[in-house]
Amino acid sequence: MQDDEHEELDGKIVRPFLLTKGRTRSSGVQVVMESLIDRGDIEPHQFQALDQTKRSIFELLSDRLSAAEIAAKLALPLGVICVLVGDMGGDGILVVHKTADAGDVDLLRRLIDGVRSL
Repeated sequence: MQDDEHEELDGKIVRPFLLTKGRTRSSGVQVVMESLIDRGDIEPHQFQALDQTKRSIFELLSDRLSAAEIAAKLALPLGVICVLVGDMGGDGILVVHKTADAGDVDLLRRLIDGVRSL
């Protein structure tokens, strides 16, 4: 269906940067690879207004997934997913859960202690 640079949609080859309109950052919320994403509560007309890629993302989220999992399941670059999911999060179509702050030293120590106890 695709190689590293292309996605085939409806028989047409689409370069990933076209899916984001050339953007590398979302106009909505910030999404990183470990961000957890859920569907938002939307009206049927909002779903109908989505393009095929965004519909695929929405439909995939019957369970909470990370941005990295969405990218892998849809075979799209992570950067494209982060931009599209961020846009959809900003529009209330998806819920993007905030990730842990990597600067939280206490959290990092607890994680290290937890891993050591395994």
